Amino acid sequence: MTLSPCYISGVTIALLASTPTATADPAPSATPSTTAEPSSYLEAMADDHRPLRRGFTFELGFGGSLTYVARERADGHTGIGPTTLAVGAGFFVTPKVALLARWSGTTYFDTNAAGETTQVVNELGGLHLQYWANDTISLGAGPALAVVGVNPFFGADGSPQVGFGGSARVGFSVFSAKHHVLRLSWETFNSKIASAFLYGSALAFEWQYF
Repeated sequence: MTLSPCYISGVTIALLASTPTATADPAPSATPSTTAEPSSYLEAMADDHRPLRRGFTFELGFGGSLTYVARERADGHTGIGPTTLAVGAGFFVTPKVALLARWSGTTYFDTNAAGETTQVVNELGGLHLQYWANDTISLGAGPALAVVGVNPFFGADGSPQVGFGGSARVGFSVFSAKHHVLRLSWETFNSKIASAFLYGSALAFEWQYF
């Protein structure tokens, strides 16, 4: 039996129509990018309102103090008074460590030979290394030049005596922002001059900018 050309063409078209057409797989959807973890302390601090300790820093402090004077040829004496105005300026070496030039000290009230009330100032100035254990606790210490004399507003009583000493402190932050911190600080002072040793301690309220 002979198949006509029209019949063969029809069968061919039917076979082609029934063959499934290959389709390309859909392109995989792009995976949403995830935010990279901060690679450093400074990047982490820039993302929120935690203290950003870097660069220049400046601080002020003031409070109350207790001073004990151990004289070489006389009985010791203990007195109370305000602290001197503590002033410090420097820079952060790392986010946890700062190096400052700092002046701080204690004072106490005394009575001179004429029966007049005087205020004796035990001032220390020198280098101060500050370390932040975390955003709340800070530590500091350093050697200093000691200057001990009578506050001129209470009358002159000889020239100030110069010696050496040092101080150490611990601070507890009660308020922190990105560039400011307010804290309570407990500091101890040790001074040696020609005629006496002075031991002081102070509780102060401090503000620091960074």
